Amino acid sequence: MRGEAAFPLALLLNDPHPNVRAAALRLTRRAGLEGGEPLFVFARTARAIADGTFDEPVPAVREELARALALLPQRDVAAEALAVLATGSGRAARAAEVELLTLGADGDAAAARYLIARRETAGESGWVEAWPLLLRVAHGSPFTRELRVASADDARAGALVELLALYQELRGVPGSLRADRGRLVRGWAAGGDARKRRALFLDAARLGDAELAKALFDAVLARAADGRGADDDVTSFLAACAAIAGQPSTCVARALALGTDLASVVWSELATRRLGDALTELEPWFAPEVAPDVRMQVLDVVAAEAHEYRSRVAIRILIERLGDPDADLRAAAFRALARGPAALEIAPELFGAWRTFAAQERLELLRELPRTRPLHPFRGALLELGGEVRTRTSSVVELLGAFRFDADVHAALARWFEAELTALATRPRAQVYRRHELAARRLARALRAVAREEAVAQIGAALRRTLALEPERTASEPPYRPLLPKALAALLAKDRPGRARLVTLDPAAPRRVRVEACLGLVSSGAELAPAVRAGAASALRGDYAGCDATLRLRAIEAFGRAGGPEARAFLVHVAEDAAGALAERVSAIEALAARGATLELASVLANVRDPEVRLAAVAALGREASRGEQVLVPLAEARALAPAGWGADEAAAAEVLALDAVLVRYEALAAEAFGDVLHRPLANAAADLAHRFGGGTRGEAAGRWAPELGFVRVLAAKGLFAHALAASGAYPRLDSVFLGLLAERARVRRPVLAAHLCEAALIALDGEPPGEGTDGDRLRLLLLAMDVAVEREDWDALEHYSRRTHHFARTRPGRFRELETQMGETDRRAGRDPWSRIASAHAQARAWRAGASAAESERAAALVGFSLAAREAQRRLEMEVR
Repeated sequence: MRGEAAFPLALLLNDPHPNVRAAALRLTRRAGLEGGEPLFVFARTARAIADGTFDEPVPAVREELARALALLPQRDVAAEALAVLATGSGRAARAAEVELLTLGADGDAAAARYLIARRETAGESGWVEAWPLLLRVAHGSPFTRELRVASADDARAGALVELLALYQELRGVPGSLRADRGRLVRGWAAGGDARKRRALFLDAARLGDAELAKALFDAVLARAADGRGADDDVTSFLAACAAIAGQPSTCVARALALGTDLASVVWSELATRRLGDALTELEPWFAPEVAPDVRMQVLDVVAAEAHEYRSRVAIRILIERLGDPDADLRAAAFRALARGPAALEIAPELFGAWRTFAAQERLELLRELPRTRPLHPFRGALLELGGEVRTRTSSVVELLGAFRFDADVHAALARWFEAELTALATRPRAQVYRRHELAARRLARALRAVAREEAVAQIGAALRRTLALEPERTASEPPYRPLLPKALAALLAKDRPGRARLVTLDPAAPRRVRVEACLGLVSSGAELAPAVRAGAASALRGDYAGCDATLRLRAIEAFGRAGGPEARAFLVHVAEDAAGALAERVSAIEALAARGATLELASVLANVRDPEVRLAAVAALGREASRGEQVLVPLAEARALAPAGWGADEAAAAEVLALDAVLVRYEALAAEAFGDVLHRPLANAAADLAHRFGGGTRGEAAGRWAPELGFVRVLAAKGLFAHALAASGAYPRLDSVFLGLLAERARVRRPVLAAHLCEAALIALDGEPPGEGTDGDRLRLLLLAMDVAVEREDWDALEHYSRRTHHFARTRPGRFRELETQMGETDRRAGRDPWSRIASAHAQARAWRAGASAAESERAAALVGFSLAAREAQRRLEMEVR
């Protein structure tokens, strides 16, 4: 829309119908935003507005006019006109205010005069409403000097002026004033509890420096001490300011003076960040006169530092607390150290503290100790505790299990194990029998861990002794399920000596025990005779139908490890069993794939009709396709048998696209054979759009079209996506979000195509009904288009899309929040500054377009703020300038 194309619009701007005038303004604005030059046609209108000689009675037209004025090349004229429109009421006035306050350096004078006038008529509340917009775009030449003079007699209004100066100072705006932090804090303390006002000061604390944070911290405590300010006011400031104010002990001391609750707020904030050497400031808080709950909170902060960062200072403080007179604090320190990374190193200190506790608490604290390596200081005490049935807890046995090759420990465990087996032989009632079973199982595990080979004979003998045992029970009680024999068989199945003993297991043993033994024998490999493995496999196949779901999956894994024709045949049987559970069938396919059984996988693909199982077989064969061309044959055959109308069936489409993805990856499919990649999305496009226009919600495109997107990723990697896209024909009719997903995948090899798809997605979004998530979709597409433009070094496109993104995000506060959602919350310390990144990208694009102009580069440098991404892009630009 350049040149003569603007004149028809000029005529429409004076059309008698207000809807036509509004539409003409909307088109004019869009054309100007996208690089056209139609806006000069109503610069005269802007002057008339500024002079007070223009009158447009329809609010909708005035709103569109305000948005279009912001794009006028004559920025000073636009600013004067917007200032006039902003003095009205309703949406049109608010739109004019947004455009005026975010206009940039050329509108500073008019914006300053407008704010001063607004304060005179609406008071501080009027300023508070406008200030968030200024804080988000404080990039141009500052106009805080005029505002500072205008607010000299008002502490609260002056504090807002200092906020603007602070933001400009932090972002490095040339010529900005240094913020008066004292005035800022005094202004907050002067009163006013509006929610937005508090939010502004919290932002200042988050983005400011330690000087500001400390001052705000002191001010909020003083306010709380005087009984002014709501609880949420106080606690929010404490949390925000303590995060960056430093001196944690001082922060807590001041908060504690007003009550434990406020100190707790500060402690909770300190626990989320690394304190390092500042931990030493916390030691005085363990003094006996400090309240117990506060001491416990301090301990939690220290423990978090020890666990997260292996802080030696934190570990030292916790060790000192092992001697604390408060038993609860001492126990908490013990738990923190026992669970921490240094538990094995400080075992002597832990043992010394452990002995100071009462007998029952000692048993409970043993649960916290690590089991990975032996804790030698505890050995004697553990043997002593294990000698008594009453104190032979699971923790005692497990901790002794870490003492590998210790003859005394082995002897003790064997003795206790024999005692439990003897108790079982008396066949007590079910409840007592089960208790002895559980104890014997724990001891058997510890025995195997301590003396693996020597324990095999004991465990094997115990298995023979307990096979026929069961508790005494009445006819009304449920049948006995052998817990201990099953566990003993599983222990024997873990290594070669144990499996050798399982070979002689009585075939009449309970099924659950027999299955556990067979699982070990089947997966034993070549260490056992083929006949033995074959017999175990036959027995396991016979028991398979009676196993539960978990045991069946274990059986499938065992057959997968076994290999051999019989095992593969069984796995094929499971995979092809139409009545079998899906999880078992897919697991059988995975087991076959792990053994490289491509022929069997091909058989499954040829004989199975269940779409989920077929997809699993295709995926497994696809992973094996690198073994050779023969693997591709069954995939090609399956592809050739695909029904003619596969694109209309979701399951069939998923399979065909998965097949095509494998065949294309290995160059076994001609380009003309995959023109239907977008068949389903295109077939549903019209209905989906009608659904959304009818008020329906947008579906999740990434999940809905996952097969298509997976295939597109392969096509893009092979450089074939452009061909497939052209073959699809009407792809611009696709859903805008799906087009954006296609653009992301096209970036791999075809950034030019990605740029085209981004533009198509944005155009499609303009034609779709507004709804929840529309703003996020648009911003995501714009940011993607910017990234693609940078990759292509297409500075025209970067300028275009950064301008659109800047305009989009500034039009109302909610869109700025969306910007932070997409790019990360503004955080000076983390180097995230979304607004600066967008503004600097636009200026940097202009500099590149001008041949790496030094003057334009300087303008861009003024906008980088504290965005690390913007600074890196600016560094590359300045290297070219030099």
